[in-house]
Amino acid sequence: MKISQEDTRSNVPESRTRIRLVIPSFLLTVSALFIFTGGMGAQNGNTIQALQQLLQKYKGCILERYETQQDMVNRGLPGNLSGLTNTNGLQARDVVTCAAGNTCSLAMRASMFAVLQAQANRGDTTNFEANLERIIPQDCFLCAKHQEWHTKHVHCTMECGGNNGFTQGPCFEGCKAGVDVNQLVTVVVNDIHGVFTGLAQALSNPTIQYADARGYKYDETSEPWKQMCTSFPCFNALQWPGYATASFSDTINGQPVVIQLWKGTCQKFLGMNQFPGGIGAEVGVYHRVPGRARPATLPFLPPGVADVFLKPITNIPDNDLWWAYPELNTQVSFKLVNPITNQVYFETTTEKTYWLNKWMSNDSYSKYVRDQGLGKTPKSPLQYKLIFTINGKTYSPW
Repeated sequence: MKISQEDTRSNVPESRTRIRLVIPSFLLTVSALFIFTGGMGAQNGNTIQALQQLLQKYKGCILERYETQQDMVNRGLPGNLSGLTNTNGLQARDVVTCAAGNTCSLAMRASMFAVLQAQANRGDTTNFEANLERIIPQDCFLCAKHQEWHTKHVHCTMECGGNNGFTQGPCFEGCKAGVDVNQLVTVVVNDIHGVFTGLAQALSNPTIQYADARGYKYDETSEPWKQMCTSFPCFNALQWPGYATASFSDTINGQPVVIQLWKGTCQKFLGMNQFPGGIGAEVGVYHRVPGRARPATLPFLPPGVADVFLKPITNIPDNDLWWAYPELNTQVSFKLVNPITNQVYFETTTEKTYWLNKWMSNDSYSKYVRDQGLGKTPKSPLQYKLIFTINGKTYSPW
């Protein structure tokens, strides 16, 4: 593997020098197997990652941990997001009602969590969905303030600096009041079920394919595929010759984000038409999650080959890895402009997504070049101008 420097792209806000991974063709094929193959080995690998990610997401609800101001700082968040300077005197909650409607003790939750961890590590989905719902307390929710899934009990304890005492007790009870537990449970159950549905659909339907009024054909990644890809981080080296990337930091809905762009020729890996690829672009909205576990194994690849992909991720600092941010519900659109004619090559509709992409098929692109006439298209697809809009804000062209 050879690593070379790519020039800084000054027309993207805060853009920095990018690192390009130049991978021999054999390894490109192997990476295609990792990301795009529909074979049983990849399916098992994707299942392992999905189950592990699901457990990690709900771990804070299942095992319940009060976080102090120092814990906030350790996660890269302001310390004053928690009212706890320490956890002295706070007792772990024991018997509660869980999402499946059953009574679940702390010991039962911890024991079943260990069982599900072992299942996740081997990709075993047997009764996984039902058992997971049996150990998630029904007041579990995605907390925007603390940027994690935890229970209302933990949340209110952190908000009030405790859950008993002269001032903390009334504050704690007031914080919990009015919580619609049924609604919280519905969100959790639907989220879990969506992961299992997505695992089946993503591999069988990775793309949406269609044609426009001009007869040009396109493909985009399907929603289940996007959901599956939330388990993997993005970074600046995620590009190859003919398909470039740029990234920069921004703030959306008051939250720090990383916006990553790609454009050029995305290879339709393995030469299989049902997989994404062509001449087009991508716009992704991500965020940094310090301390989040990276994929540790690729069990469907030989160890030596898997190391080619795992080692670079291991050595990249947390600050240089970013993860999908679907919780922001961003509205994204983009268009590619022909730099020779200043006419739109193609554009997307506005979608609520963390990752918008669209590619014209190779055959249609050849037709587009002919239709434009001699000298009316750029020599390289990298020269098309990407103009993108997120939540109504149009950014500088790239």
